[in-house]
Amino acid sequence: MSRNFFQECETFKWNDIDWKNYFFAEVSALAYHDGTRAKRELNKIGITNYKFLENDGAQCHIFSDKENIIVAFRGTEPK
Repeated sequence: MSRNFFQECETFKWNDIDWKNYFFAEVSALAYHDGTRAKRELNKIGITNYKFLENDGAQCHIFSDKENIIVAFRGTEPK
């Protein structure tokens, strides 16, 4: 079953600490997905400025709205 991200993001509430905690928890979970999935989920909440970077196993999602830039890295994976 596919997980639904950002269910509580119908509006951005940057001044609400509980909302920010929720938002960044979702961003952290989404960081473990590829650029295609992340872009699709971010588009659902109106974020269209998105870049996915990958280099030698490291992955980074960068996205923004008119006032904010968010950078999310995937954590290390043990080998």
